[in-house]
Amino acid sequence: MIYIHTYGVGKFGKEILRTVHETKESAEAAQKVLGGELKAYRDAEDSVECWQIEHMRNVLESEVSELIDNMTCHGPGGPWEEPGSPEWDCAKVDTMNKISEIIDGVYE
Repeated sequence: MIYIHTYGVGKFGKEILRTVHETKESAEAAQKVLGGELKAYRDAEDSVECWQIEHMRNVLESEVSELIDNMTCHGPGGPWEEPGSPEWDCAKVDTMNKISEIIDGVYE
């Protein structure tokens, strides 16, 4: 994986520069000093295979299906009972974290 560090220099950061780093640590160190933003890029050899995409899609569909069931068929006192409540917010954050993990390749 490589990391592209984009940052501005000069008056008001007008001139935009980009540097390539081979390690996350190097990129983060440069960002700490110079500011800017980091983006990670995978090598072509690390690309996701078709079967992995299909598996991720199936797991994601299952998670969203369960979310819809939980939101529409909730019981009294459940986290989905009152939109905007702290319980609702916690359940939403947990669900979004699960979906993010699935997208990142964690299928547990």
